[in-house]
Amino acid sequence: MPVARIFHLSVVRDGLMNALRQAGHAFTPARFHSWFAGLTSLSTEAAVAAQPPRALCEAILTDLGHSRSEGLAGSARALQRALLAPRDGEVRAGHDAAAAVMMEAHAIVAELSREPAPLPFALLSTLHQAFGRSPVFAPARWDLVALTGPGGLIPFEQSGAPSPRWAVEAVIGETLRVHGFMRSPLPWPNLIRLDATAPDIADENRRLTIALGLREAVLAQQTRLDHARQAAARIVRFTQGQRTTSRAPRALEWLAGFGPLRSAQLEAILAATRLGVRGMLTALEAEGLIARETIGGVHLVSITHSDGRAEPRQVLPASSGFSAGALEEFDASVAAIDRLLVRPG
Repeated sequence: MPVARIFHLSVVRDGLMNALRQAGHAFTPARFHSWFAGLTSLSTEAAVAAQPPRALCEAILTDLGHSRSEGLAGSARALQRALLAPRDGEVRAGHDAAAAVMMEAHAIVAELSREPAPLPFALLSTLHQAFGRSPVFAPARWDLVALTGPGGLIPFEQSGAPSPRWAVEAVIGETLRVHGFMRSPLPWPNLIRLDATAPDIADENRRLTIALGLREAVLAQQTRLDHARQAAARIVRFTQGQRTTSRAPRALEWLAGFGPLRSAQLEAILAATRLGVRGMLTALEAEGLIARETIGGVHLVSITHSDGRAEPRQVLPASSGFSAGALEEFDASVAAIDRLLVRPG
């Protein structure tokens, strides 16, 4: 289902980007995609981060690859194959540390009550309180350290490693599903609010902070869903009646959902040959459906937002477009993704 596939890809992408930023990495979306494709470093500046970037992404994708949601798991596994980011400076310890954080995230979520509730606020309040007590996830306090200077020791405050809340945000979806708040165990980027984890915060302020955070997280999911619907409809419209391979719509879904990719990544994702992917991209570019950016001699491909023609396309007769079955599948995908964000009645 194209809408569901695009939606899952955008959720995973945003989850990865938010996790990297939480870990202390600074970058633009364009830089993220070129890094993911193995063409640049993630940032032009050195970052004091708790986890190396590739190790962090691999830990998240590995975990999501075991999701109960077949669509989400499939997208995560395909992204693992497409992850070409450099391994510069990373050692086994970085991967072990990221995997250990994921295990701690599962442990803290598993301790939450399984009692049914009409709304998620009590559950999230308990989660935030447990988060604040955790030696792994609690926000680091400022530490007093000293450097040796010309006149002796110079004391100053230094913050500790950032809280790896990204791990809990990646796994909390299963608990929300079990409680009946969601139909699918989605990741929830930026759901955890650190200012609601402090042990001395008033209950009223904690509840308000959590409610506002949940609202923002839900609105972000809705934005991703709206984008997925629009992108899927656009792909159907742009490829209708065109001479494209059977893999072309799927490639466009990946470009719309995750973002720019290089040919080698699409080969791994689509399980296609180099010649097959290159021929497909050439045809899509000729139709104005994709654009290329060259980085270090390598093309990074992105989807366009128009069909590349000055005049609107002629409306084709129904018999020359998609079959009734294909259109029914598209409608079913929209209905299915709608149910992901609606609590079952």
